[in-house]
Amino acid sequence: MEWGLGRPVDIAINHDAEATAMHRGNHPATRYFCRDVWAVDPMEAVAGEPVALVWFSPDCKHFSKAKGARSAKRRGAQHETGAMAGEAGRGA
Repeated sequence: MEWGLGRPVDIAINHDAEATAMHRGNHPATRYFCRDVWAVDPMEAVAGEPVALVWFSPDCKHFSKAKGARSAKRRGAQHETGAMAGEAGRGA
């Protein structure tokens, strides 16, 4: 987003401490809230400043190891090996 906006991201909210730490290493100018997005008071987060753009992403736990199981990619590799090999052969 920084490249597209031409400026740093002001605020980031993520419940996962490891994800927040990784993002912080790459985006040190960003203000972080390491908690559930629903627990953050939007007025506190923006400190009364106007907001030009807000980006919300869906919860990723169904697509990552955050769910506590193997990732969807790993499960798919075991159950759909033929389909995945076919996709790879098409250069997808």
